[in-house]
Amino acid sequence: MGDPSAPLVSLAVPLYASRRFFGYIVENLATQDYPNLEIIVSDRHGLDDTLARLRARFAGDTRFSFVESRDRIGWVEHYNDLLRRASGRYVLWMPHDDSYPPSYISQLVARLEQDPELIAAFGRHEPVDLDGNALPKRVAPPPPFSESEPWSPRIAVRLLTTWRLGVAFRGVFRRDALVRSGLFIRPTDRGTSADVFWVFGVAVAGRLGFVPSCCLVKRFYATSTHARNPRSLRNAVLVFPILRSYLHGHPMNWSEAARLNSVLFCWSAYQVLLQLIPFPGRIPQVARRALRALLA
Repeated sequence: MGDPSAPLVSLAVPLYASRRFFGYIVENLATQDYPNLEIIVSDRHGLDDTLARLRARFAGDTRFSFVESRDRIGWVEHYNDLLRRASGRYVLWMPHDDSYPPSYISQLVARLEQDPELIAAFGRHEPVDLDGNALPKRVAPPPPFSESEPWSPRIAVRLLTTWRLGVAFRGVFRRDALVRSGLFIRPTDRGTSADVFWVFGVAVAGRLGFVPSCCLVKRFYATSTHARNPRSLRNAVLVFPILRSYLHGHPMNWSEAARLNSVLFCWSAYQVLLQLIPFPGRIPQVARRALRALLA
């Protein structure tokens, strides 16, 4: 079942009213070809019987452990709890409504093993609706960076302000680096954008690796967690202190710290304005170009 020579990977599966995605969950867990997994399945609300069905489906599989509670914690606390329970060299969360190819973990772990400087590796997303129809929305790959360019918080800020950094949340991470740095997900208003801000914090701490050959299918629908938690003015006001908390403490000189904090403040203020003023579609593009200029 396992290969002790391969580093242990902790695969965490947070459930929440997951019955309609049962088939996807089983396929994701049953087909992963990585040889050394611990699989932690957790349900903190008990809204259906998904956890019981998974326990029966994978009975006797020693890779699995199950966490069952009715404490109804939010998704941020749930994900953090799974990170604390993990014991592998690497860790990832696998949401119930996405589909992962069998080689997903293997490809990303191989990238991490090849480059010890990476703190995380991630791939592409292909968006579909619940009927499997491809959606026109596409996320471009991250801006290319020269391998000779030392990774720095400036690159993390550049990714946050000019790209959809949340794509990397579906990646595989070095667990010890996260725990050693206290890099747990920090709460926002209703958890909105907490995943994006956390990936920013991870990128401040270390280099991210993009694996373009690795691709998952991501489902978008009206009742998903992100759709139920739309952006709000209250959350936008909280953006800057949260981002600053991830940046704080990273070694850099005074002028660089001042520049990056200024960019984060401008970007955070822009998020507030987006909640107050219906900007034309051209304005966000102008704002991104201005932020790139500040980071040049």
